[in-house]
Amino acid sequence: MLSFATDAMTGKQQLVAFEETDVLVAVHGSVLTNIIFMLPHSALIELFPPKYSYTCFYRLSLNDKIDYTKIKGYVEQDPVCPPGTRCGVELNRDVDFMVKVEDVTQAVKSAVKYVRERKYV
Repeated sequence: MLSFATDAMTGKQQLVAFEETDVLVAVHGSVLTNIIFMLPHSALIELFPPKYSYTCFYRLSLNDKIDYTKIKGYVEQDPVCPPGTRCGVELNRDVDFMVKVEDVTQAVKSAVKYVRERKYV
């Protein structure tokens, strides 16, 4: 298992890292645009805050024949929008959240099976 932080990488390093990745587990964010560099029959497991969903990386994964799994997280207490502000999407998107280890473990097992059966045949 390999992990990497893209904020410390050049564009070329990111391209190579995504190209060499079989199964990517990542929180929803703009860095996932790099899945266009993943090889067909790789897998993406995208983690979302509980009240937010956005399908752009799902659609990209379909175009590139990447297996896609979405996992919704949870918060112990709903965030509160400060009085006099309009939180909107930010309140749902930019929130600290947790995911169930069992959900991620099961998704990774399924993704590894998918990759083994399709990518390296």
